[in-house]
Amino acid sequence: MTTGAASAGRWLGRRLSKAVPPLGQVPIASGSVLRAFMPNLQWVTFLLMLGVVISVAWSVQAANWTATPPLHLSAIAGLAVGAGLAKARINVWVLQSVAFTLWLLTVIWLFIAFLHMPGGFEGIRNLGERFGMWVYAARTGGISTDSVPFAVTLVILTWLLGYAAGWFAFRRGNVWAPLVLAGLGLVTNLSYLPNDFWAYFYLYLLFAMLALA
Repeated sequence: MTTGAASAGRWLGRRLSKAVPPLGQVPIASGSVLRAFMPNLQWVTFLLMLGVVISVAWSVQAANWTATPPLHLSAIAGLAVGAGLAKARINVWVLQSVAFTLWLLTVIWLFIAFLHMPGGFEGIRNLGERFGMWVYAARTGGISTDSVPFAVTLVILTWLLGYAAGWFAFRRGNVWAPLVLAGLGLVTNLSYLPNDFWAYFYLYLLFAMLALA
């Protein structure tokens, strides 16, 4: 009986030793758990680029050069489009065509909502007529008091800044180009404003330094 029990114990011990590896060989899953809770570096880059372009958009909006739709919405839309298309591995001209279409839709949507125009083709026609009248006045030496074309220009520039930030950061892995563009635009705008507005430059500088770290 004792011999049988001892044999059974040895057999059970061998089975357990095969089933349970030594402590040093046990795979530690803590790294995987930590990685699950750590932010993805691409999301960190996106948020830093978002901070950069929004600081520029806010500075232009605060300057109140003219009444415009929320410029930060234009910058966010451009950044999202640039970052999204940058990850697509298809023909670059196809991507730019898609970007142009989305840019046009963003501008139209922002201004139709901002000017309380009717939706659909009626709103597009009204917006096109106002822009056409401004172009005609500029070509013929006339005077136009319509501020919409200038507002459209500001919206386009902020969208393009956001798009460039997303495209260069995620397609080229290069944050220098969007940081330089944003910095030039910001300093140019602030050079016409009182010193109180330079707080936007420090906000930009914070995000830029973190993006380069």
